[in-house]
Amino acid sequence: MNSLPAVNLKGYKMRLKNLKKMLKARPFIDEVKWQINALVDEKILNEDKVVLAAGTSSGKTFYTIMLLNLFYMEKANKNKKTIIIPSAQTNLRSNFEDSIIDFNPDFKYVVCKTCDDLTEAVNSNAQVIVCLPQTISMCIDILPKVDKLIVDEAHVWYYAKTVKSIIKKTKPNQQLLLTGTPSVFILKGGFHMHFVPVMDLYDEGRIADTEVHVVSSYYDFKEKDYNEDHNLTLTARAKARLADEASFKKVILGMMKKLKNPIKSLKNVNRLTNDVAGKFFKHLDKTIIWANSIKQANKFAEVLRTFDGLENSVLVSHSKNDDDSALMDKFKTDNDVRVLVSVNRGRMGWSYTELYNAIDFTMTRNLNSILQMMARLFRVSKVDAKKRKYFYKVSNSKDAGYYTVIMKGVLLLLDRQWYSTFNGRNFNDMKIPVTVPRRTNPNRDGGCKTPGRKRSVYNYEMIDLPLDMNFFKSVLAKQDDMFSTVAWTTIGKVRETLFNMVIPNKNRNLKGVMKEIKQYTDYRVFYKNDYKLMNWLRKHNHKEAIEEVYEHFKDTYQTKTGKKARLKQYWGIYNSLKPGEKLYKVNPKVAAYLSINDNKKYKKITGGRGSANKMAVTAINVETKEHLNFNSFTQTSKAFKGIINQCTIAKILKGNKDSYKGYTFKYA
Repeated sequence: MNSLPAVNLKGYKMRLKNLKKMLKARPFIDEVKWQINALVDEKILNEDKVVLAAGTSSGKTFYTIMLLNLFYMEKANKNKKTIIIPSAQTNLRSNFEDSIIDFNPDFKYVVCKTCDDLTEAVNSNAQVIVCLPQTISMCIDILPKVDKLIVDEAHVWYYAKTVKSIIKKTKPNQQLLLTGTPSVFILKGGFHMHFVPVMDLYDEGRIADTEVHVVSSYYDFKEKDYNEDHNLTLTARAKARLADEASFKKVILGMMKKLKNPIKSLKNVNRLTNDVAGKFFKHLDKTIIWANSIKQANKFAEVLRTFDGLENSVLVSHSKNDDDSALMDKFKTDNDVRVLVSVNRGRMGWSYTELYNAIDFTMTRNLNSILQMMARLFRVSKVDAKKRKYFYKVSNSKDAGYYTVIMKGVLLLLDRQWYSTFNGRNFNDMKIPVTVPRRTNPNRDGGCKTPGRKRSVYNYEMIDLPLDMNFFKSVLAKQDDMFSTVAWTTIGKVRETLFNMVIPNKNRNLKGVMKEIKQYTDYRVFYKNDYKLMNWLRKHNHKEAIEEVYEHFKDTYQTKTGKKARLKQYWGIYNSLKPGEKLYKVNPKVAAYLSINDNKKYKKITGGRGSANKMAVTAINVETKEHLNFNSFTQTSKAFKGIINQCTIAKILKGNKDSYKGYTFKYA
């Protein structure tokens, strides 16, 4: 048996004694195994940077309060200060405050809402200060040195400038970082990680039975519509508005079918009418819908309020109308309110045990984001602990199979193996189970034919099979003797098959990215197909590599610096002409460049537009490759008058357009 280090034995015994005393004084405390072990864990107590990675309903907040209570039960710590940063929303601050009140701690605390509150707290004998980051940032100069800094939803806030400034000012002896999605800390390294995966809590009966469904919409987003973090770009979100209402109604109809129409009168409904939708939502328990923009949220609310009986039962919460989260609180307390439509609210840290349905309309493919939303359903209902909850993931019109793969990846993050290794950048390498159809005897009539590669991925995925934790427990339990209908693949392989993509086997590195970029010779082709590689260089601040890329594409793309140097070089060529020589005859390429990129100066020096128009032009038939030669731009435009206008010819010559009506043009 391993023994504790002798140097810590005295402190360990003291903590055990204080722990028993604290629990005895509070019989209402539900003794959770991981919390009790973590409260006396030497590494958690002594390491300077600790990440507590624990899923929703694990009790991170309650654990933090117990940890502080034990800390301040020791006389040596009574004058030390702790600052708690409960993310950035008032409802999350209220959650922390309510938990402290319920616990009735032995330490003195202050919840600050203003700079005046914070000033008073700093100058008082308060041991624990709870304050939002934006409030602290307004009066950061008054902060003292602290012993502990505790950051909730740390994956969002820890690397933000606000929190970095607070750390620099307070110089804490220990940083305790609370998060349900620890991937960024796994990626960065340098932290003591303590994992409490959801599946462990599920085995203890602390997680609500949650079922996952993928519901198709009318959206048709492409891979190019997603950024490196697998979220929709702003441009794609704007385009989506055209299909918002139709997609929303289709999703509702899809939900009704997934639930197998629990209302008998809706058994065979295939068309969504206002009265049908009204009956459906009245039947549903409290439901939250996450939209990807304020305009989309308002549109959804508008549609919902047209349904019978929902005129006054729908609330919308976003940054422009619910700064203090009052509407989110109303959703929880007002029984007449059935639906909450939210934008970036209630996705993290928000607690509501009686939430039964969640609809993710953000179209995100980011595993962490989806997990945070799904986790809002994990808290066991106080009204009916056995009641099943439902998470609906909205998919593209044709990619339900791929979204099912994504949701399997999310569910796997509930298990320790995946939870402790997923770093946000190994998305494509993540192993997931796929359902493989059983093969019949091929020698018999009606035998199973081998499906095509693309189609096979869809065949693997049982779209209508609800995904839940029990299903995954069964799969994970049989990894060694895998049952015949389950195989393993990676998300990257599925993406490669479905979308005809080439995905690197390893995480991106500088050498690999530069190799991928340099396979292109034309900047326009590179920009169209793989500009995400340039974004990767910018994100990782590879400035020298970026300059190398611009140099590589110098003939097809000009940086401001490169353009300036090129103009200087070409004007030098012009100034070196012998008397009587014309630039457009001696060096038409240089003349064309100066005419396009320094037109005013070129006109002035060369005698205006007439000289520029004397440059010879070749028109090339795209199909036959026939070359037609013209002595000037003017002659070219006249020859194609009525077929291709002068402006279009100019665009092709400038490189802003490839070809038009079967012809392309270049300076001879």
